[in-house]
Amino acid sequence: MNVNAKGKTLSVRIVNRTSEIFHGHAAYVAAPSSEGSMGILPGRAPVLATLSAGKVELKINDQETKSFEVGEGFLSVDDDHVTIVIDSL
Repeated sequence: MNVNAKGKTLSVRIVNRTSEIFHGHAAYVAAPSSEGSMGILPGRAPVLATLSAGKVELKINDQETKSFEVGEGFLSVDDDHVTIVIDSL
């Protein structure tokens, strides 16, 4: 498991109606919410947000990032668990 500077990570799942696109840990998540770009770090207060089409970026560690072009959907954060449900990639 990769960790951020404080030693904590986010458990991240990106899913659509039929499959799981990503499941793993990240130090940081950036997502295109309907209210603007949203950044998520470990320890964030719970949130439920609608997503706009755009790019979800995951910072896995200092050397690795992953990005996904996504359609509309929603994002949920609770207790360092991030779930992103999208209509399409």
